[in-house]
Amino acid sequence: CNIYKQGKNWYCEIDNIKITINSYSYTIITAHLIK
Repeated sequence: CNIYKQGKNWYCEIDNIKITINSYSYTIITAHLIK
């Protein structure tokens, strides 16, 4: 997947899904479909 950092979060985009991960605790904050 396409991983990039923005602010204090990591973002992972694969197909139509965007996953937000907290860079400190490495927990998944959100995972939603990109329209």
